[in-house]
Amino acid sequence: MGRPPGPQLEKQRIKVMPGQRYGFLTVICEADAIHLGKRRCRMVKCRCDCGQIVTTRLEYLRSGHTKSCGCARHTISAKAGVTHGKTKTRLYGVWAGMLNRCRNKNVKSYKHYGAKGVKVCREWYDFENFYNWATQNGYRDNLTIDRIDPFGNYEPNNCRWIPKSEQSRNRRDRVGVRHA
Repeated sequence: MGRPPGPQLEKQRIKVMPGQRYGFLTVICEADAIHLGKRRCRMVKCRCDCGQIVTTRLEYLRSGHTKSCGCARHTISAKAGVTHGKTKTRLYGVWAGMLNRCRNKNVKSYKHYGAKGVKVCREWYDFENFYNWATQNGYRDNLTIDRIDPFGNYEPNNCRWIPKSEQSRNRRDRVGVRHA
């Protein structure tokens, strides 16, 4: 392959220490590296506190990306009382879609929302707050969220629930001559 690492690179190599802990994982030993294209990724075999053996990238351990074999995700959520039981509802989908349109540059509709400066108010980053507002302001499964001022943000005083047929009348390109 190439030359062996020189003294400079050897000094920078991170040592894998058996017994070292990262979250719920305890390092057992370094495992065979994997190759992702031209990149070589160091792998580490660990024992999770639940007893499971898992092999993961060293960089994931060190960055905190991997903290357990996967078991902790459920334990932490249950202890924190994070689950509200509404993730499979239509209203949760409306909320997630609204956040994605305004915050996720990889979503196709971002160019019409987030890229044009439309934001979601801080209060609505929390689904429970959005849920409470929606249920107190006429939400029904056959309605869609609408910004009263199409140039404004998603916030309680600029949103309402309307039928989809009415939604198309309130588009930016149909409101006067004001364009962003």
